[in-house]
Amino acid sequence: MTLSEQKRALACAVKAAKTAGGVMRKNLFADKKITASWQHDIKLELDVRCQKLIEKMLHADFPQVALLGELAESDKDSPAEVEAHAVSAPRAARSLLDIFTRRRGSR
Repeated sequence: MTLSEQKRALACAVKAAKTAGGVMRKNLFADKKITASWQHDIKLELDVRCQKLIEKMLHADFPQVALLGELAESDKDSPAEVEAHAVSAPRAARSLLDIFTRRRGSR
């Protein structure tokens, strides 16, 4: 991945994060809908909506890259099940970089 491609990816990620942050800020004092809850965790509709917004924005600029989000698609997935499939942010960033590097090398 070239430096310009890295900068483009970072700019896209920052824009998506800021957009989702704006949605979160707008809904700061709004009533929240809990879509699932467990003993030590909850899943809010707002969190799911923001994750989908981020995924949509990232896919628009990088349709060839698969994304793995923190939130499960199913309300039946417990936090432990989600955690078993989750990738830490640094590892995800390295994986994304590897994907871009491999794709660039295969051209």
